[in-house]
Parts: sequence; structure tokens; C-alpha cells
Amino acid sequence: MKRFILLLQFITSFFCYSIAQPLCEINHFSINEGLAQSIVTAILQDQKGFIWLSTWDGLNKYDGYTFKKYKSLQEEGSTLTGNRFNHIYVSRYGDIWCHTNQNRAYLFNNQTEKYMDVLQSVEMEMHQTNLVKRIFPLPKGIAWIICERGNCFRIDELAIREKKELRSIIHSEIH
Repeated sequence: MKRFILLLQFITSFFCYSIAQPLCEINHFSINEGLAQSIVTAILQDQKGFIWLSTWDGLNKYDGYTFKKYKSLQEEGSTLTGNRFNHIYVSRYGDIWCHTNQNRAYLFNNQTEKYMDVLQSVEMEMHQTNLVKRIFPLPKGIAWIICERGNCFRIDELAIREKKELRSIIHSEIH
């Protein structure tokens, strides 16, 4: 009988202990913890486990302990014209595609920690600005950028990353 009571106490204490544990841990982050801005527009996790957050004041990388902010720095010759991001996507190579509030497409290179306006050279040739509606990064390292006025661009992410000529961009009109 004594064994039965001990077993019953053990099972009861184990059951109570397991119920008392939270199913998950929730952390709240704000500008006080290092986030660039309180309006977060998108969140993603890259292949290395970093959490990326787009805000209305730049891109943030969270390593599990601290935030690192990436903003437009005009003095460093950045092509990024503003810090408001609507959407972010991870490329095959771990870089971050950024769709801005100004309808521009940038690729943030993780190694150099710089933004590249991927359509800038094509727009100079076309003598027109392309307002980006959507970015579609595909698993094999190709991204499609869909713009207003029927313009569609195919981007080879590896060529962009290696800073090769942007001849890897194929422009086509959708009719």
C-alpha cells in the first residue's frame, strides 16, 4: 500500500509539473531592446538561423541576443533611397531581397552588408523608372521582379552577388 501511495504521489507531481510548464516562450521586442522602429512589416529566418525584420526605419538582423540595424547611408554611396520596407525575402544565397515603400527592389548582400538597386542600370538603358509590385525569389537562385506597366525582370542572384555585368537580367514585356 505504501508503494502505491508513493507511486500515486510521483505520478501526480509529474502531471502537475508538466502542466505548469509553458508550451512556448514569448519575448517582446521594441526599440528599448534595439529594434530600429516599432512598426515591423515582415519577419523571416535565413538559412543560418538569423531572424530578419523589416521596419519603417531599416532592416534589422537578430542573432538571438542583439539587433543589428541596416539603414540607408548616403555618405557611403548607398543606392538605397529610403528606409521603409514593405516586404523582405531570403535569396538562395542568404541575401535579403527588400521591397521598399517607394516600390523599389534592393538586394542586401550579407557579406558586404550593402544594398544594391538591381534595376538601376536597366532603368538607365530604358530611360524609365520601374515601380516594383512584387518580388518572387525562387529556390534555384533566380528571382522575378514584377513591375507596373507590364515589365517583368528575371534576375540571376549569383551574378548579382558576384557583381557581374547585369546582362544576366532578361527584360520582357507582358502583353
